[in-house]
Amino acid sequence: IVTGIMLVIVIGNGLVVIAIAKDRQLKGLQNWFIASLAVSDLFVGLLIMPLSLANELMGYWYFGTVLCELWLATDVLLCTASILNLCLISLDRYWSITRAISYVRQRTKTRAIVMITLVWLLSMILCFPPLAGWKRPQPSIHGLPLCVLSKEPGYVVYSTVGSFYIPLIVMILVYFKIFLAARERARRNLKKPNALPPTNGKSSSTTSFSNPSRQMEDHGKLSPTAEMNSDDEMSQMDTMMPDTTAVPDTEVTSGVESTTDPEMGYKMISVTNHGAKLLTHDEQRKLLSEDTDSDAHKSLGDKTKHIHFSEETDSDSLSIKHIARARERRATIVLGIIMATFIGCWLPFFSIYLIASLAKLKAPDSVFAVIFWLGYVNSALNPIIYTIFNQDFRKAFKKII
Repeated sequence: IVTGIMLVIVIGNGLVVIAIAKDRQLKGLQNWFIASLAVSDLFVGLLIMPLSLANELMGYWYFGTVLCELWLATDVLLCTASILNLCLISLDRYWSITRAISYVRQRTKTRAIVMITLVWLLSMILCFPPLAGWKRPQPSIHGLPLCVLSKEPGYVVYSTVGSFYIPLIVMILVYFKIFLAARERARRNLKKPNALPPTNGKSSSTTSFSNPSRQMEDHGKLSPTAEMNSDDEMSQMDTMMPDTTAVPDTEVTSGVESTTDPEMGYKMISVTNHGAKLLTHDEQRKLLSEDTDSDAHKSLGDKTKHIHFSEETDSDSLSIKHIARARERRATIVLGIIMATFIGCWLPFFSIYLIASLAKLKAPDSVFAVIFWLGYVNSALNPIIYTIFNQDFRKAFKKII
């Protein structure tokens, strides 16, 4: 079982790191935080768990005092970094939803690097004190050395509060606010007659323009359709909805959905008077072939974005109430999975570790072993929760495999 968990951790997080590094559709700054999470979890599987398994099977520490201290410090470093990265991801999504346009502008590469660096620096600060002497001597059993986490009460409080309880409180508050924002947005969408995609079109015309994201930055304002950008951040939160692109300064009053064609490098969007729909690859190629000889297409260059306008019948529109409620349910379910997994994996360990140290109690070895390994399980579940429901990640994984 333990070997299987290690394989899942290494393979799952390795795939995430490779996918983000190689796939251009996954190079968005929000995925940098997921990459940082995957790196911390990957090294848990590569560096920490093999020695943990050997220690568990042998019943004592075979590898010497120096390696014991380094192993314990690295364990705290990587597990803390994993938890703090989860906290960072929750904050990033919260800011993306509540301050959609302003935060997107502020979320630069430099800012992302600073935030990720801060996570790792805080993790180092929390793991370093035992190396500097804030610890008790390692115990032994039947003359054989043991290698266990520090039971110095002051350090236990310091490390558990910094590594778990503060991030836990932040994540609970943030995800609760995200849930409220999702519910409020879903209820608002019920009142918008033109917020959802239809299924069929009758008459159409096509127009194109270059680099709408840059236009949005230059104009510094939201158009009626730009609100969909914050909806997209909500869809990133539930990891099940496609990306969206805000289209400023147009007369379109309905939502805009976009999809990236990995073969052509275009984002194709279909906007209707009732909503929006994704264009299939065949529809995209048809639009491109129709526009190939036009002067407008040539003047706009290679990175041209196309909008396909269609008139739809009301009978072809999906139920706004049904979709809005379904989206709220999806968001709620995924938030529940994220929090239940995090709390279920880590709360038992940090609770018993803190209580046993302060009350000078000793948990049964079998109980402590279970909750100790349960924390590592979180590193196996993170790549599943944060990527498997995302279509772009699934496509990237298929390419790699």
